Amino acid sequence: MTDLDALYAQAAQHHAAGRMAEAESGYRAILAAEPIHALALHGLGLVALGSNHLGPGLALMERAAVLDPDNLRVLVDLGVARAMNGKQEEAAVALRQAVALAPDNLSARYNFGLLLFRSGSYDAAIAELTHVTDREPKHSGAWMNLGLARMRSGDSAAALKCLARCVELEPYDGGARLNYANLLLETGDVDGAIREYRPLLGEEPRHYIAHFNFANALRQSGDIDGAIASYRRALSLKSDDVDTLNNLGTTLYARADKDEALAALYKAVALAPDNVHLHYNLAKTLVGFDEWDDAEARFQDAIRLDPSYLAAQTELATLLKNTGRVAEAIDLYRAVLARDPDYDIARSSLLMALNYRSDDDNAEIFRESIAAMARAPRPELSGQSYANARVPERPLRVGYVSADFRTHSVSFFVEPLLRAHNRSAVEAVCYSDTGTPDAVTARLRAGAALWRPIIDLSDARVAEMVRADGIDILVDLAGHTAGNRLTLFAGKVAPIQVSWLGYPNTVGLTAIDYRLTDAIADPDGIADTHHVEKLVRLPHGFLCYQAPADAPEPAESPSLTAGHVTFGSFNNLPKLSPQTIAAWSALLAAVPGSRLVLKSASLSTAATAARIRAALAALGVSGDRIDLLGHAESPAEHLAQYACIDIALDPFPYNGTTTSCEALWMGVPIITLRGHRHAARVGASILTQVGLGACIAEDSTSYVTLARDLATDPARLAGLRAGLRERIAASPLCDAPAFARNVEAAYRRMWRTWCAGG
Repeated sequence: MTDLDALYAQAAQHHAAGRMAEAESGYRAILAAEPIHALALHGLGLVALGSNHLGPGLALMERAAVLDPDNLRVLVDLGVARAMNGKQEEAAVALRQAVALAPDNLSARYNFGLLLFRSGSYDAAIAELTHVTDREPKHSGAWMNLGLARMRSGDSAAALKCLARCVELEPYDGGARLNYANLLLETGDVDGAIREYRPLLGEEPRHYIAHFNFANALRQSGDIDGAIASYRRALSLKSDDVDTLNNLGTTLYARADKDEALAALYKAVALAPDNVHLHYNLAKTLVGFDEWDDAEARFQDAIRLDPSYLAAQTELATLLKNTGRVAEAIDLYRAVLARDPDYDIARSSLLMALNYRSDDDNAEIFRESIAAMARAPRPELSGQSYANARVPERPLRVGYVSADFRTHSVSFFVEPLLRAHNRSAVEAVCYSDTGTPDAVTARLRAGAALWRPIIDLSDARVAEMVRADGIDILVDLAGHTAGNRLTLFAGKVAPIQVSWLGYPNTVGLTAIDYRLTDAIADPDGIADTHHVEKLVRLPHGFLCYQAPADAPEPAESPSLTAGHVTFGSFNNLPKLSPQTIAAWSALLAAVPGSRLVLKSASLSTAATAARIRAALAALGVSGDRIDLLGHAESPAEHLAQYACIDIALDPFPYNGTTTSCEALWMGVPIITLRGHRHAARVGASILTQVGLGACIAEDSTSYVTLARDLATDPARLAGLRAGLRERIAASPLCDAPAFARNVEAAYRRMWRTWCAGG
């Protein structure tokens, strides 16, 4: 061995032991004696690369490769050096040459596979990395990058197996466990992801990304407090991260923590003022806290930043609708759809908005519904092949799909059905798309035989779940309301699909077979011609109401002490159609001294309240006869406010539903107008169930007359209010067991028809 060989061996020994200063000194001593010593150039290049001196390191590698072009180690490290310097094509040349020189060399194959993966050639990367894992099953790096490549290529199941193997080999490798946990979360295994994040954070408590993703997983699991704590921990490590501020703000919204939620979102916007999505999320959160005017301005900011941002335009249209500007909202929805006819949210929102217009628009809504839903995409698992056993009398698995399994009007009607289902006949499975679970969610979950969170999961993934769960009948509770999953139903993922409750019209989707209703809300004849679904009319009404347990006791009629009658409506503003405003103005004129109380969340802001006052003033109603109420702090406070009205007025052509049930429960009678489609006949359906048919008008003139006559007959009004809650509680409207048996009988008839091939 020559002196230079000995010196090189000693330098290489220092290098392997991590003594870089000694290694560098040795390599330089060799090169001082022999400037063309390829291995010393190679070693010195590695030292430079390790010190992040990428340019000098690459130059040394290039010189070494020229001097020793067939040296496998030099070729592999040259490829790595080129890749580190952003020279991907040149790196591929070197690594391909190394693989050709030694096809079974795992270092060459691994680094070539890694380069292919990072350049987006996933299939080629998979081939190279599989070669490595086949020959070296304990190569953890190959397993991890093979898993990532399979994930990018769309094979999530194979990717999970690869990453699980990597974690098995390197249980303390934070990167491996983080990638595995992230993929579990991405594929919907929230509990599995949480199990992986916990030990990772135990080993690496300052791992910012792990805290952030752990918080996302906790949020999806419904652990809102845990998610908030983890987002805050992430911010303690990186206080200016806008993604974390954004997620913290939207999660604090779920806990109704207004000040902190808005503070986080305003800070995110201040840090990234050109980030259109932050403006959008801030605007949506402002809406959630009834800051309607500020929200409108923020949506406008988002649109100014990106005029093509259809989500912001659609949400702005919804804000316009919810503050009573229905015609403007419809125009904006149509403008969005003109730019993107396949934008599902705008399509559903438009159809929903059309229901607030004239009672004569049935045929138009039907036509638009058919045309709109013909464009609905189908999930990948769509088709007509089902594994469900065609046994007519066996227990049925019924799936309920909703984003509203929480404190929401839908829950007042779903909970009694879930609670009263005969589990020997129907096993209820709830597919919850609820992003803000709460105490009501927990109660609903307890009433279900199986609970499936589907928030953030694709339609294709949910379709797989529905089929794996053996669902016989899948029930949509949303229709075209916010958060719907109609694109899931478009794939006909269950043998029988049903629409119920959430939407007052045909969905327009031929993949939905039936719609639950009743003979008053949808009488035989014309209603059938305006539905693609087969109407199934339940006896005794299509609703069953469960009143809140903390509802206060009904109050006496306020007119007894006030000396005047007070009419009121607690319905959302889009229901206050021009026809409704005209009728109420005529009623106030017909009952001198009477007052009108309107309550809606969107009345919390001055601009909206001013518009309502102006509309009434234009019809001769002075402002001193009107009281406008905004958001109530709690459901109990909301119900208590019914004590300020003597008679509730149902709007038309879109009646109240939950508000009508609440008014009756609080001892307040309702005057309604029976119209010509479901939305305009819900009031008649409810009042018929509770034996108050005398409060149903057939036109606007009789509507005013009925309300006037009741208001001017104190004895009759007092008699009607007395014992009203007891009457409601004893009526079919609140008879959950009877309602459940009627629904189950309808399901059984549907099922027998399907089993018979119908």
